[in-house]
Amino acid sequence: MSQRYERASALRRFISYILDILIGAAAFTPVFIWYLRGLFSERSGVYLLGYGPLLVYFCILCRFLYLTILWKTGGTAAERLVGIRVIHRNGEPLSLVRCALRALTLPLDVLSLGCVYIPFPHEGLHDRMSDSTVRMRH
Repeated sequence: MSQRYERASALRRFISYILDILIGAAAFTPVFIWYLRGLFSERSGVYLLGYGPLLVYFCILCRFLYLTILWKTGGTAAERLVGIRVIHRNGEPLSLVRCALRALTLPLDVLSLGCVYIPFPHEGLHDRMSDSTVRMRH
């Protein structure tokens, strides 16, 4: 598949990232409410504090799986909403390994506040490491 696709703009990518964060926050709100209600209830004990790290690891794992599985199908819910898709540079769908690598390296771009994005127009470090590109849906 050597079709030419229009690259997604940085603004569309940023909007989809923020929307994905909001989707994740909405999905985990019941879990956090359960945790906080239990932590500050009359019957709570110190034992509930032990669930804090597990809750964080659970959220990270769910986010990783969400990104990996949906990138394998072409894009997350937010990316579909704003009309972009994630594909291999050659135009084919990403393999599961590349999707997982992309999800693992995404925090590096976020922690660098996008500074890694600047030398590579239309690409983040996670794109370069996973040999992926983000294009407009047609």
